[in-house]
Amino acid sequence: MTEYEIADLALSTQAIFWQQMQVGQGHMERIFDCFQQFGQLLFGYLIVAYFLGPKLTRLQAAILTTLYLFWLVRLGIVFNLIWMSAQNTLGELRQISPEYNLVTPSVWGVYTLLLCLISGSLYFMWAVRHPKTE
Repeated sequence: MTEYEIADLALSTQAIFWQQMQVGQGHMERIFDCFQQFGQLLFGYLIVAYFLGPKLTRLQAAILTTLYLFWLVRLGIVFNLIWMSAQNTLGELRQISPEYNLVTPSVWGVYTLLLCLISGSLYFMWAVRHPKTE
């Protein structure tokens, strides 16, 4: 190979690496968007539970909770797909540049936290709809 071909190969490899790096950053932005949507949905449900929970009929509360859980499952699936895509992009980055060794944390802690928040919100709705009588 000539010097020009070597230089061209190095520059094209670097360009591919930076393009994949930008794709990885896009994945992280989409994950943060999922968390933002989760927070908005959670606090919206809590606000409705606090202000309207005692006034809702059983059917209305069931419909609201079902829609809430459906949307949360949808967000969970989207989050998982984005995470798998980000892992594939990271694997491609490692193939191009083996010295690029970014350790990614496990998502099980995130799932545990989200499940605790969801359980807490459902308990809050139940507690508002079934107040203790003294």
